[in-house]
Amino acid sequence: MSKLLKLSWLFCFYSVISGCAATVEKQSEKPIWQQQNSQLITEADLLKKLPEVDVLYLGEAHDNPVHHQHQLAILEYLQAKGELAGVVMEMLNSDQQAKIDGAYGKVNSQTELYNWLEWQQIKGWQWDFYGPMMWLAIKNNIPLKAGNITRKQIMALYHSSTKPKAEGPYIGAIREPLAKRIEEAHCNKIDQKSLVAMVNIQQARDKKLAEEAVKLSDGMKSGVKVIITGSFHARKDVGSPQFVQWLAPNVNVASVIFIEANEEQLPEVSNNKRSTSAPWYKGVEPWGDWLWRTPKADTNRPDCG
Repeated sequence: MSKLLKLSWLFCFYSVISGCAATVEKQSEKPIWQQQNSQLITEADLLKKLPEVDVLYLGEAHDNPVHHQHQLAILEYLQAKGELAGVVMEMLNSDQQAKIDGAYGKVNSQTELYNWLEWQQIKGWQWDFYGPMMWLAIKNNIPLKAGNITRKQIMALYHSSTKPKAEGPYIGAIREPLAKRIEEAHCNKIDQKSLVAMVNIQQARDKKLAEEAVKLSDGMKSGVKVIITGSFHARKDVGSPQFVQWLAPNVNVASVIFIEANEEQLPEVSNNKRSTSAPWYKGVEPWGDWLWRTPKADTNRPDCG
């Protein structure tokens, strides 16, 4: 397989697995499904619950502006309450951490932060979406942590197809749904060696997000550590929260998963013969503690074919 083809597969994989994909539609007054007591709630109801959490995942579709508006609003709410203890972002690689740390006390605006991080060289992450969240952390002296592995680490994993020991989050019940989603992202035309490697990459990124959150939790007793990431990484059944629970069982971890309108048509749900008359959250309840239904992004997404 050529290097260019490998890279194109990786791009397609990351675009689809994240849940990337908002046409305008009227939103319900209670757009959030709360798993704990099986009821629909308002945004205000949700906000009141969040300070009780140690580690909070906010699982987005990367190209959906509505998701980023909600994420920023949650960060601002927690900051205003004095409850925001740290932010971990998938959009930042670990080799950027030194640059991030150096911004505190030296950068005085969001524009300066853009230049400081040399964001014009960053591909795939839109500054208008993520810059405001990074700046909120920096200007308020809140720890901002890189939650992604480096490109070099990704390529090293891609060239290895060794399966990890089947323990904790590495058991088949978690890896198999990941593999299925990756296969679907590649029109079921991916070879087994590449499939194993891509599952390994997905889980390496899941683990990195969890490790950063756990380190923040170890360093402070109170406050919410928020993780900004794609919806698949944020899923409690197969994603990064599994690693938090494995690494730090006493940490209270929760997920808000932003569900786009009509996302119930995803193959893993429709294959379960989901009734078209069923509630929108039916079949996807295990994904998170709160499922927040939003408009679908009005963008052109890559087709697996």
